[in-house]
Amino acid sequence: LTSQTGRIRKITADGAVSTIASQTRGRSPLLATDSAGTLYAADAGLILKYAASGQATAVSGTEGQLGNTIVAITFDSADRLFVLDKEVIVEPMFGYPSVRYVRLGIRHVGRDGRATTLVSAPSDCHNYGGRGNDDLCQAITMVAKADGQFLVAEGIYDGNSPYQYVQLRNYTQQGTYTVV
Repeated sequence: LTSQTGRIRKITADGAVSTIASQTRGRSPLLATDSAGTLYAADAGLILKYAASGQATAVSGTEGQLGNTIVAITFDSADRLFVLDKEVIVEPMFGYPSVRYVRLGIRHVGRDGRATTLVSAPSDCHNYGGRGNDDLCQAITMVAKADGQFLVAEGIYDGNSPYQYVQLRNYTQQGTYTVV
């Protein structure tokens, strides 16, 4: 559980609350656990592994390994770590700042911390009208399936209203997909 203050807290089934991390780099890190119950957090562009004592160790996230925005973090049944991330770049368009997403993809983070891209969207993903919805560009979250494939929720919105639609796609590690 993360709070607005950047704390990570553990709540047991009987309601006992303890603090695992009193301060994180970002305000709302994404959390996942492996099969042994070890906590991992995607926190401000880094993947951190937390010991029972609360000590955090960087697993991945050195310059150029992951995008500056991690969208999802998940483990498969073999305890392999995957992230859905994107590099967010703001550029002027028609005199106004516009967000452009590049390097958006699904990556495997190995035990040595190296990130390998498995699935990537075109480098010209844009968040403005006219963009098709036929690729990973619209991904908003992801989970790994036991068979090594990924379920990715993708949503389209205009920035001023709730999602116009959300769809679920099943991606293979080779990048092919089917709409679920």
